[in-house]
Amino acid sequence: MNFKTAIKSLALAFAAAVAAPVAQAQTMYDLSAIVEQVMPSNVSIYVTGGAEMPVLDENTAPNENPGTPDPNTPPSAPPKPKAPATSLGSGFVIDGDEQYIVTNNHVAAGAAAIDVQFKGPNEKYTYTARVIGTDPASDLAVLQIWPKRAPLQEVTFSDSDLVKEGQLSFAIGNPLGRPFSVTAGIISALDRDLGNTFNDYIQTDAAINRGNSGGALYNIRGEFIGTNTAILSPNGGSIGLGFSIPANDVKFVSDQIIKTAKFASNGTLNEQGRVRWGYMGASLTTVLDGNIPPNVFDLRDSGRVVISSVVPGAPADKAGLQPLDVIKTVNGADIKNVEQFVRTVGHLLAGTPAEVVYDRKGVSHTVFVTLAERPRPAEAQKAAAPAPATPAP
Repeated sequence: MNFKTAIKSLALAFAAAVAAPVAQAQTMYDLSAIVEQVMPSNVSIYVTGGAEMPVLDENTAPNENPGTPDPNTPPSAPPKPKAPATSLGSGFVIDGDEQYIVTNNHVAAGAAAIDVQFKGPNEKYTYTARVIGTDPASDLAVLQIWPKRAPLQEVTFSDSDLVKEGQLSFAIGNPLGRPFSVTAGIISALDRDLGNTFNDYIQTDAAINRGNSGGALYNIRGEFIGTNTAILSPNGGSIGLGFSIPANDVKFVSDQIIKTAKFASNGTLNEQGRVRWGYMGASLTTVLDGNIPPNVFDLRDSGRVVISSVVPGAPADKAGLQPLDVIKTVNGADIKNVEQFVRTVGHLLAGTPAEVVYDRKGVSHTVFVTLAERPRPAEAQKAAAPAPATPAP
């Protein structure tokens, strides 16, 4: 091998060595194949109903003084009738045979009519959907195409407890009426608290805007990891702070809605499904340095969860729990803060027994509490995402 040939061979080898990781990186970050694979499971949602929106006519200005009409002004045309408001959302199929679709409660609640749109190879397919049930507490709802069509492609659920910060993610939705838009990013954070009782949110920087609500968030393998629900933004648009309900919570809520819905023999929906969140009837507080009550025995360790009050006649009261009892575990789960207590009890569902281990004056006790259904206050029925996050309609 002469000198020129040797130099050329070395140059080619070097170029190949440089190109290999670049090609690998392009393969890793090219989501087109995964997006194509999961796209049929996603829908855009168009909702009619709820608040009415006036239809204005630029040729008919309002009368500034209706009590004294101007005789020189011809009578104006009667006002046009109000048209139902139309809003946007997103969703995804969780059961291809029964054709169940999940979206947000604030998308579906109060709807007079709902249309769901699929993306086909040559055209877009739109079908009518009915609401199987809603859950304001978690801001989730289940829809169903009715009457049923051919089997649909459903999402593959992941175990959202295995999601890690820094993992790649992508969202599919209907932002601002641009259906089947794909945005990508990473998982920015986990266990975000937005004030919702039952949700610990996944935070992502994948762009989420108005209309993305109810859409799916996927991992790099195309597995469903969360429902896009809210954003934090000073202007209503995406600034990279999007929040998704974890897949495990979505599965829990949707399963309960479907199980409790009541159907007639002909498939007619007689009663919508709902979630009967477990309720103990005890208010708790987390003991912090500086707020330990002076009359409480053995509460010198910060971070312990203590009952502050008990609702008379509630399950906790009937089981003998009292203020200043220290809650240690519920059904074997260590209780580290108030939010964890509420979520643990809630996911046990009404009517089920909960084993509660607690300390009273330094002595450990165990009691079984039969849970009631968590009260549903009137304000919880309103379709709204948790403040201060901004939901997409």
